[in-house]
Amino acid sequence: MRKNNHSAEQDEIIEIMPISYMLLNMSGIILKTNSFLQNLLGYSSKKIMQRNFQEIIANEHFIFSEFVEKNEKTKDIKGIELKLKCNDGNFLYTLFNATFVEKKIHCVFVDITEKIMLYEKLGEAMELIGRTITICSNCKKIKTGQGEWDMVENFFWKKIKTRFSHGLCPGCVEELYPELRKK
Repeated sequence: MRKNNHSAEQDEIIEIMPISYMLLNMSGIILKTNSFLQNLLGYSSKKIMQRNFQEIIANEHFIFSEFVEKNEKTKDIKGIELKLKCNDGNFLYTLFNATFVEKKIHCVFVDITEKIMLYEKLGEAMELIGRTITICSNCKKIKTGQGEWDMVENFFWKKIKTRFSHGLCPGCVEELYPELRKK
């Protein structure tokens, strides 16, 4: 009787945790998830339960059966980057942590999607550093990778989300508005 109460208490705690949880059997069949993970991936409880975990893993190199074989004796696995397939076709980048207990695998996923996207944007920005950018001598448009020409402001906004503010340097103020020159 005590075991059932304890299990119900555990289920209640797992359900209210603000972290993604999944329980698997040793074959990778999903036995339980909490609503936080279901919402993150966009699956209903009915749609995700009893599926094979391998079906929602988007990493080509991650083979669940090999993972179990290699790590079953270790018991605790921390910080494996896994890309998961969401129900809507998008992907969720996670840090995957697992603990093997009594022929079951307790899994926790930490969403790192924003961090991965930030790194990708940083990579795009870094590509601009040291690169020769073709700019029109007359209108100052920049030649894009597609052979089209774009305004400087648009080019940098699209590449690295940088906005420009316009102003006049002192030399141009003097040239364009000589009457404002300080006496």
